[in-house]
Formats: sequence, structure tokens, C-alpha cells
Amino acid sequence: MIIAPATHDTASAVAAAPLENADEAYISSGTWSLMGVESLAPFTTADAMAMNFSNEGGVERRYRVLKNIMGLWLIQRVCNELAIAIDDGLIEAASLATPWRSVVNPDDQRFLNPDCMGKTIREYCIETGQPEPETAAELARCVFDSLALSYRKVQGCSTLDTCVLR
Repeated sequence: MIIAPATHDTASAVAAAPLENADEAYISSGTWSLMGVESLAPFTTADAMAMNFSNEGGVERRYRVLKNIMGLWLIQRVCNELAIAIDDGLIEAASLATPWRSVVNPDDQRFLNPDCMGKTIREYCIETGQPEPETAAELARCVFDSLALSYRKVQGCSTLDTCVLR
């Protein structure tokens, strides 16, 4: 007998995820994030294409309908620039920083590969009338809050009826 996993690590993780109803979505968050749903049919409408959803083959002839979105790239770059580790200390400090003080659109083109991620985040906040993150903890909190908000917006897209993120 041959037992083969789903063809990709994300596909295997989605197949193992305990998604029990249509209101649940999965997030695979690393340098980049994938968020989506499993479906018996692909999403092939013009709206799905406009929102940049993709359909990947899944197990048992299902589809992983997903959207590629920014992931931990932002915090990886910030930590690299500051020569600090993404560790429990940074995460604890970020959790103590003021929530929702500053947020960015992580999918804005300027965050793909700027010369200095921290500076680019600060400039975005200034341009949008928000407080400028000054410390590593404030930058990390900004990134984590921004990713959480981005994930929430994409989750609203899972049925295409209530999508708020373009």
C-alpha cells in the first residue's frame, strides 16, 4: 500500500485542519501568508479573479480556494534591520504596546522590498495621520495588528458576497 500526502506542505496542513463549516477559513502564515477555504467547486467568477483568489487542487477532489497575502516578511525585515531576534521577548513587548495605535496595509506595494522596512512603515503611518512607531515593540505591534486586520478583511472575502479587501 502506498500512502502519499497532499502534494505540498500547505496542502497537507489544510487537509489536516479541523475546518467543520463554511464559515471557517485557514491561515498559513510564514514569510508570506495564504488564507482560504476548502470547497467542492472552484471560485471562477469575475469577482474571484478581480480579488486575486486562486484555486489549487486539494485532497478528495476538493479545491483550496485561497488568497496570497503578506505575512511575517514585514517583521522579519524589521528585526533584521534592528539586528534583533523575533523571540518571546519581542512578542511580549509587542503585546504590552498600545494596540491599534498604528496600522498599515501590509499588501501595499511599498512593503514588498523597501530599502528599509522600519522607515517605510513609519513613513506610511505619517502619511496616513497615525502615530509613528518608534520602538521595536511599537513596530512589531504595528506589524502584528496590521496582519491581523488584513487576515480579518480577507476572511470576509471567503464567500465573495461580503468581500471588503480588494
